[in-house]
Amino acid sequence: MPYPVLTFEQIRSNLLRDLKNYRPDADVSPDSDFYVRATSVASSVEGLYQHQAWMVRQIFPDTADQEYLYMHAAVRGLAVKRAVPARGYLRISGQPGTLIP
Repeated sequence: MPYPVLTFEQIRSNLLRDLKNYRPDADVSPDSDFYVRATSVASSVEGLYQHQAWMVRQIFPDTADQEYLYMHAAVRGLAVKRAVPARGYLRISGQPGTLIP
């Protein structure tokens, strides 16, 4: 089961909840300094979660970006083949004048 990644709103809500538990008299309304700070921290944490998710995708060749896919191939002794034009014949049957997608 994948690790549950929290949304920005969940992270901010958790931060404000924890602050309220630590300091019951703290003002955590949307216009408060604590709310602004929690928003800033939640934004940073969300970015870290996104970076970690991207890193995990690079671990596996089937989800890796092209640069990392080349690295996976190099580890296995594979290289990119150069492009060559296609050659051969194609036989198609059907009604005359029909467009072929």
